[in-house]
Amino acid sequence: MKQSSTSRLALALALLAITSCGTVHGSTAGAPSSASSTKTVQWKKLSPGSSPLARDSAGIAYDAHSQSIILTGGETGCSPNTTDFSDTWSWNGTDWTLLHPKGIGPAQTIIGEQMEYDPLTQTVVAVTPPGGCGQGTFTWTWNGSTWNVYSNCYSNTNSSEVPCPITSPRLDALGYDAASQQLIYFDPSQYLDANGNTISTPSTWMWSGATTGATQPNMGSTAWTHMTNANSPSANAGPVTMVYDAAMKKLLMYASFTGTMYEWDGSSWSTIPSTTSPSPRTGSALVYDPALGGVVLFGGATTSPTKDSTGETVYTPGTPLNDTWLWNGSSWHRLDTTTPPGARFYAQAAYDPVHNAFLLFGGARSLTADSNDTWELLPAH
Repeated sequence: MKQSSTSRLALALALLAITSCGTVHGSTAGAPSSASSTKTVQWKKLSPGSSPLARDSAGIAYDAHSQSIILTGGETGCSPNTTDFSDTWSWNGTDWTLLHPKGIGPAQTIIGEQMEYDPLTQTVVAVTPPGGCGQGTFTWTWNGSTWNVYSNCYSNTNSSEVPCPITSPRLDALGYDAASQQLIYFDPSQYLDANGNTISTPSTWMWSGATTGATQPNMGSTAWTHMTNANSPSANAGPVTMVYDAAMKKLLMYASFTGTMYEWDGSSWSTIPSTTSPSPRTGSALVYDPALGGVVLFGGATTSPTKDSTGETVYTPGTPLNDTWLWNGSSWHRLDTTTPPGARFYAQAAYDPVHNAFLLFGGARSLTADSNDTWELLPAH
């Protein structure tokens, strides 16, 4: 890389400072109004024998190889009293189990990792934002017993450009498109090219699953392909989340502040017109639930974009929310719920196909307090 370690360090530390209490950076656009309730569902609080400590912003994904949900990392508290986690847990439908993997999990001083299962390599893949000490973004893989970590920021023989996003955590998104068999990553801010140049534009990347070199930071690398011809959403998308809609057979990406839904066709993004959407927010949980026949959104926090000292737009969480919404392929509808979880943002959520349940764990109840409760979302009986 041609960019100096000093400038990389300054950038990383700046990002950590502005995101330590949940603020995310991005541009802003007009926001839509909300819609009325149309369907009743049931939230059920579970009582597992053991649980991870209270946290928010952890990585979570269903691991089809082990048929369990994997949770790792996250944080609790607010700077300068923040605790970062690097533990790894699995959920078997009734209880949480603390795992003891070879290799530390994707946390340390890192928050907001994006995590997804890749069927082609049968591994859980996590992409983590910049850390301290001049480190850039890393790709992690979980094979059921070991975390391996690879740098994304150095050239390798498999690609002329490798992604090194320098956006703040909780703005980017990662998702698996089963239709095209692609693991897709989107960075709405800017990235470093293979020569260390900062490219200030949104970018979309596809992971090949190939890795080279030693599995140590700044040594090994991963083969990400920059989708240079993709029509990517603009920088004003703000905080985004990806989810695969099995009914539509489309990888979707939702911008929770603007209320815009995008779909991926294997090579480019396009906007799905919608007349209704949840109120503007950040930090929502988004999961496809086949039992309910669509994508479900839960909670988040209100946010009013402001400018920081550098002129960048920031999204700081405001009032926590606990509403539940269903996407039917063309619009959002708010669901009537019984016994909903307490309001929260940056919660951990995934769908468990073995037990046919939307799983929700923890999340931030405020900028300084987190939960460690476990919930399931079920159709009303």
